[in-house]
Amino acid sequence: MNKNTLFYAGQTNAAPNLETIDQIHANWSADYDKLEANHNYIQWLFPISGSSGVNPRAQALQKAEAQAIMSNPASRARFMKSYKMMLGFYGMRLVDESTGKVQRAANWSSRYSNLTARTHNNLRITRIIQCMGEMPGMAYLQVPFLEHLIHEIVQTKALRSLLSSCKNYWLMSIADPVAIQRLYQLMP
Repeated sequence: MNKNTLFYAGQTNAAPNLETIDQIHANWSADYDKLEANHNYIQWLFPISGSSGVNPRAQALQKAEAQAIMSNPASRARFMKSYKMMLGFYGMRLVDESTGKVQRAANWSSRYSNLTARTHNNLRITRIIQCMGEMPGMAYLQVPFLEHLIHEIVQTKALRSLLSSCKNYWLMSIADPVAIQRLYQLMP
């Protein structure tokens, strides 16, 4: 097994923070300061096929291990828990796991302020979207996540400063070209 598969199986620690995925979920989920200040966990929670300049100890995702992670029910559940943790960090929540529908969380105002003030989170969102596309069966989460972000950027204007990232990076990370065109039509 490759390290990403072992990490998602709960059998190895993320490097260099030396915690398992279950420990990260248990100890970090409500600690937004810790999630904000640390920059090396996101590569483990959302591995992609490209390498990471931020955390060279994280490994690029291989197709076989993406398949292994998603075919293991416990690992798949951990992936969803990672996604929900990051949504909470951004002031959002997954309201329907089967459709991927995302809405504002109760703490949205303070979390949106953090999201707009700390632009490195844009890179984290790009990685999350890319990872969803590379994990078999998870691409369905991409469009609802982006629909929510676009609504918050364009309709409510609560995240209007993220328009450029959405157009130039997030939409380009979606696996479905038809969805990309449809989502572009929602933006100015």
